[in-house]
Amino acid sequence: MVNFSVDKNKTTPLYIQIFNQFKKYIENGSIPPGYKLPTIRSLAKELGVNNVTVINAYRLLEANGYIEKRVGSGTYVSETVKQSDMPIEDIKALEHGQILVNKNMINFSSSSPNPELFPVDDFKVIINKVLERDGGYAFEYQDTKGYMPLRKVIAEFIRKDDVNIDYEDVQIISGGQQGIDVVSKALINFGDCVFVESPTYSWAIASFKSRGAEIVDIELEKDGINIDVLEEKLRIFKPKLIYTMPVFQNPTGISYSMEKMKKLIEIANKYDTYIVEDDFSNELNFSNNQHLPLKSCDRYDRVIYIKSFSKIYMPGLRLGFILSPKNLINSFAEAKYVTDLSTWLDAKGI
Repeated sequence: MVNFSVDKNKTTPLYIQIFNQFKKYIENGSIPPGYKLPTIRSLAKELGVNNVTVINAYRLLEANGYIEKRVGSGTYVSETVKQSDMPIEDIKALEHGQILVNKNMINFSSSSPNPELFPVDDFKVIINKVLERDGGYAFEYQDTKGYMPLRKVIAEFIRKDDVNIDYEDVQIISGGQQGIDVVSKALINFGDCVFVESPTYSWAIASFKSRGAEIVDIELEKDGINIDVLEEKLRIFKPKLIYTMPVFQNPTGISYSMEKMKKLIEIANKYDTYIVEDDFSNELNFSNNQHLPLKSCDRYDRVIYIKSFSKIYMPGLRLGFILSPKNLINSFAEAKYVTDLSTWLDAKGI
């Protein structure tokens, strides 16, 4: 029998590594038709991965005709192996962790708007108006904090969620991911500790780790983060940040109760740390229940609020903002400047 292995240092997702090895061995005959595959649990244990990784690899193999399930018996290599229907470009995309969306498929992985609904014609008109108004000056460096009229509109926009701030507290950013990166650059030094919900958004962890942070997981409950575990670990560690998604948490979909939000802010103030609130999906609410952000409860100025418009606007424009505690405003502006000077579309008022 052939040997399987995975390299956790590679950027290629583990389930794709397993898929590619099975595909190669089945196609070259090293694993013959009718061969019974290892159970999910045994292969996961052998490779040192979780069961879900193996499940995803087996699903991809089955979808491409390499294996078949037999009820009550197990999973076997197909007797008549068909060649993969996936073009080589799609295989390469999978190897880089990209989600493939073909015709007649609906992609629920990113919550992005349908590109066919983007107001392209209206956007052309706006771009032309800006160019006619500013000419070549449209391409000069702009205010790092963002276009002032836009910041004023955002200050009004966020009041619907019971958040009352001054427009000077608003820092425009190129999407939520840059917001996390800006906060990381401004506040995290090598060896600092960051608390995160478990599970959480993997690219936030990647951003914190890029600054040399140590990550501590805090489990989630049905109404939010486990407050008892949080306080217990706060007695042991001194985190620089607590990263949270209190509304429609990614990936669980959990929303915090108002009671738990208030307790979280009280605890953050007690232990002198900051909370990063990542609000990327509040507007994707199709119920009659309003979900106020954590920032609406922030009477101690402890919440760093990151808002992205990617899920409700054209995501490729990369637009969002940070609401900063007063004493961190300049730090975030400097970190943003180091990153990319300014956000062009914002700077032009688009």
